[in-house]
Amino acid sequence: MLTPKEKGDALELAVQPIESSILKASPSYQEKTFTIEGQKIVTVADVRHEVDIWVSVDLGEGYTALFIFECKNWEESVGCGIGSCGVPRPSLAPYVAGTGAARG
Repeated sequence: MLTPKEKGDALELAVQPIESSILKASPSYQEKTFTIEGQKIVTVADVRHEVDIWVSVDLGEGYTALFIFECKNWEESVGCGIGSCGVPRPSLAPYVAGTGAARG
């Protein structure tokens, strides 16, 4: 039986190639350079956070689009993080704004 952390890690590993396939298939992103990073550490308001999946797309002309994904097993908590401390599932808006991502 997998632990909650192992389930989360497996979900992250499943989402990364799916997102890569979506970007490669999208006509607007096919010619663009993109990177997908797992478990990226970012600092928002002087607090370190781990973003499960960080997608960066170089759109050219000095513009890079950032997208963040938070993969959570809402049935079982891994630890204190986004929505895992017995509080309702929060919006990713503060993380999107704090990292400069286009979407979360």
